[in-house]
Amino acid sequence: MKLLSQVGTFLGLCCLVSVVRAEADAKAQDPVINSIGPDSTLNRDTPTIYNATKVELSDDLESWVPPLDLQKNFPYYLSGFDEEDQPIWILEIGKYNFRDFVIRGKGAQADLSKYLRQLAYRVRKSRTRHDPKGKTNFILDFEGLSFPQFSDISTIAFILQQATDYSSLLDRALNKAVLVNANYVTEALVSLVRPIFGRIFANVEIYGTNRSKWLPLMLRQFPQDQLPEYYGGIKGFKPYKIYG
Repeated sequence: MKLLSQVGTFLGLCCLVSVVRAEADAKAQDPVINSIGPDSTLNRDTPTIYNATKVELSDDLESWVPPLDLQKNFPYYLSGFDEEDQPIWILEIGKYNFRDFVIRGKGAQADLSKYLRQLAYRVRKSRTRHDPKGKTNFILDFEGLSFPQFSDISTIAFILQQATDYSSLLDRALNKAVLVNANYVTEALVSLVRPIFGRIFANVEIYGTNRSKWLPLMLRQFPQDQLPEYYGGIKGFKPYKIYG
């Protein structure tokens, strides 16, 4: 029964994705709105159904204080640095409830978008400390990710738009991303953004929900003394910087 439920959930999410893609495809047929800047990698290498919006990472983002509920529900942290002094950022995405904020309306969506820009600003600041062309690493933990978070068309549309907006930046800045605790909902989410991220996935490792299997692989990717204990690090480890 559990397997049938998972299959049904996966198919349901795929249907929602198809609806969103169909709506976006229709919008993309309009030559007025279907335009991407010449400097974007999207119009050269990555097929997309959304138009990239320029992401402004201005210095005032550092001093902006997000609403408390955003900080509480979307924490992230700079864990440490790899052997090449590239930052390691950890996001517990499985615990993020995008739907709860998206369905609140445009005001909450604007705050969430700005919160993500603030994250991007901090990531850029950490990776360009010594080199303006420096790169970054991500550990994305999908434990707890469930279908209800993505059972809303507007939420899927929001995620697609964010993925499109940041794809060019990630293409330039990503050294490595490791996805852990990936379940069947994660697989559907990856399928959703794969056409947008395209070649970025060459730098992505995806591990399942069996921690005993992915833990040794994690330690091959990053220094043990730069990771929390749960991800194979040392007991009592404290991240370099915690946000949220």
